[in-house]
Amino acid sequence: MFDDNEDQLTDSFDANDPDSIIEAEKESLRLRNKKLRIIESIMNDEDGRAWMFDFLDSNCHIFSENSLNGTIERNAKFEGERAVGLRVLSQVMEVSPEMFWKMRMEVLEREKAKK
Repeated sequence: MFDDNEDQLTDSFDANDPDSIIEAEKESLRLRNKKLRIIESIMNDEDGRAWMFDFLDSNCHIFSENSLNGTIERNAKFEGERAVGLRVLSQVMEVSPEMFWKMRMEVLEREKAKK
């Protein structure tokens, strides 16, 4: 879906042709903006924010303490997952930092309601 498929660019891309370079840069920017709009859409929805928090917390360990005390393989997996989360978090903060804080407040409210 969002595969930065180089085959699309290499079919007509000529690194010596300034027009090809400009077109490739435009396409790259278009795809990046599309991804950021999707992140923004997720963050503008309450259920989307809940999903994003769960993804960043449970799958990417962004909001949990560092637990690098396992095997080398487990630590590598943990850090790989965390790297993905940090990249997504960076995009969230780029497009809607105010929604990030709203997400955090909603999580705190849900945790408070459970008690």
